[in-house]
This record gives sequence, structure tokens and C-alpha cells, in this order.
Amino acid sequence: LRVIKPLADLKKIKEDIHHDEENGALAFAMDIDHGLTVYGTNDKQKEAFAPKTIEELKSLVTCTKLPFYLKGIMTVHDALAAKEAGAAGIVLSNHNNRFPCAVAPLKVLPEIRKAVGEDMQIFIDGGFNNGYDVFKALALGADAVLCAKAFLAAFAKGGEEGITNKILEMGAELKGAMANTGSKDLKHINKDAVILP
Repeated sequence: LRVIKPLADLKKIKEDIHHDEENGALAFAMDIDHGLTVYGTNDKQKEAFAPKTIEELKSLVTCTKLPFYLKGIMTVHDALAAKEAGAAGIVLSNHNNRFPCAVAPLKVLPEIRKAVGEDMQIFIDGGFNNGYDVFKALALGADAVLCAKAFLAAFAKGGEEGITNKILEMGAELKGAMANTGSKDLKHINKDAVILP
């Protein structure tokens, strides 16, 4: 699954989607924004970006049979717009806490879950580094937790063995959190066991 940037050229986005579809992708995702540097200047990206209307998002949803996910959602308004556009799911993300004052995705997760209901998938990212954090996100309404930075750091430190150990460690921590809160499986994680962040 590749995250496509919100290019100003819709035709180019659709070409990227069809490329992914033809090469066996299970779904596709698109950022709803593209962060500038912390100083508000353009980064090294050379192509032009532009925000998308709901109608433009609908045209992306209907141009393929692949499920469509929008990444960078951090408000109920944007989550409901994604749902209206026909997205299969959203990724709550503050782009790795690019700004020191950024809202943590866990803070907005319960409100967004309540707004979109149970029929839309919610993934979340933002510095998850252990199984206890994963448990908290699942308890607060996420369907899945993205942990790429934790896995990349483990890989950089220990290669294939490092990433294997990190996955096993996080899995053991999640299992321990579930056992200690009476959560018999992922679908029955005890939501009363966490305090809202």
C-alpha cells in the first residue's frame, strides 16, 4: 500500500492509482495535505499539490475497485468528508508530530470514531513504539495501528533480526495488556481499561 501525495493534477493521481492496481496493490491511500518544513517553506517535492473537493475525492474513489484511504485526518469535519466521498477508511495522522504543538491522534480518535460510526475503518499513526500504546489506540476506537517508525528503527539497529524481535516484543506487550484487562481477543478489548489521553 503506497500513500500517494495530493498532486494538483488529478489525472496523474489516477495514473498512479491504476499503476498500483495493475501491480497487485490491495488498496491505495492519499495524503489530504502535504506538510511544509517546520519553517513553512517548501520541501524538496517538485510537483504541485492542491487540496481536493469532495467531488474530486469521489472521482478518485470511483476510478478503481481498490479501497481508498485518506491519510492525515485529524478532525471530525475531515473524517465526515472522507466518509461522504466514499473512502473505505481513514488514517489519523499528524505526520509524526512534525510540529511540537500538533494535536496527538489519540486525542481526537474517540470523537472521530463516534462521528463516523463502526462501518468506516480507522487506522492511526504517530509514534507508536510499544504494545501498550497499540492497546490504548485499539481501546479508543482504532481498527489498526501503524508502527513503521518503530520497525524501521529496529531494522536500522538490528537488521532482519531486529525487526523480528521488535514485532515479537510489541506483540507480547499487547498480549500482556489484554490479559491484565480481561480482554479475550482484539474485538473485545476492554475500553474501560484506559484513561482518555
